[in-house]
Amino acid sequence: MDLSKNLDRYYNLDWMRGVAAILVVVYHYGSTGQPNLAEHGFIAVDFFFVLSGFVIDRTYSARFGAGLSSFQFMTERFCRLYPLFILGLALGFAKALGAVWIGSHDGLLNPVGSLMFNALFLPSPVSESVIFPLNGPAWSLFLEFWVNVLFAIVLVRLALRSLLAVVLVSAIGFISSSTAVGGLNVGWDWGSLTGGMFRILFAFPLGMIISRIAQWSKVTSLASLVPVAILICMMSLSSWPGQLPFDLTIAILVAPAIVVLGTRYEVPRYLEKTASIFGEISYPMYILHYPLLFVFVPVVHKLGINDDLAMVAFVAGMFALSLALSRAYDRPSRKWLMSRIKIRSQQPA
Repeated sequence: MDLSKNLDRYYNLDWMRGVAAILVVVYHYGSTGQPNLAEHGFIAVDFFFVLSGFVIDRTYSARFGAGLSSFQFMTERFCRLYPLFILGLALGFAKALGAVWIGSHDGLLNPVGSLMFNALFLPSPVSESVIFPLNGPAWSLFLEFWVNVLFAIVLVRLALRSLLAVVLVSAIGFISSSTAVGGLNVGWDWGSLTGGMFRILFAFPLGMIISRIAQWSKVTSLASLVPVAILICMMSLSSWPGQLPFDLTIAILVAPAIVVLGTRYEVPRYLEKTASIFGEISYPMYILHYPLLFVFVPVVHKLGINDDLAMVAFVAGMFALSLALSRAYDRPSRKWLMSRIKIRSQQPA
């Protein structure tokens, strides 16, 4: 093994978030009535929230100290998140219109009303349960966007002790909310939205704390595969009655621990390109698969395609589509958005 002094890029974290996104797809595929090979896939959200806090703090804290404004920060974050976010909503809206067309949906009020609010990173007031009915996983991006706002206004200015206080108070709220609803998977509907807020207010500042204490040199070693293996194992666990204490332990202790391991152990150089690709597909795969899944599954059932083969085909297809959209759509869209916002901000009032 050898020590690497490069703190700018964490290929192992790229690898891990790509694997987590794939397992989220497998988890949701299992919700369509197929055998679920990743019944704890919802744990990925806790990993993503911790990882996001680490990456945002590591990337932007020094820049805030050098004069970056909150507006500039949110411009960058908006441009990073929005192109794929709105594409996912558009796919979900198209699916909803198709359901109205064939008569399997109540009408246009829910999809149109939801789109108006969801497109602004706001939950849908016309939906009685799911806060992002057009694209279920978008609820976590809603929380991600608004915790980014909180980061720019408050969190980035907090010392470690204050961040720790936020983490501890939020952990209490997270545990209480999860206990009240009887499960860890909180935040996606109106009934558990408060729990989702506590969930991210625990994990995101904890990721920031990891960023500020993780000043060690990275060790390049095959030991980097250990946190990846832990991630796969914890998301692939079967469900059982009374599992909440175990799930909370995973979310509160194990998810942050594997982020720490990912910052310490780096993949060998010959795996860097593969890890980079896994990182690149993670966001598009996570935010786009859901509406496509509920079109794909009825089609393959009608065609009589083997369930296992269909799942593999869907995951592989989403991987390829995500990589293509990252390069052909997301990158150009981000650049275009940034240029338009800069032009408008430079125009006189």
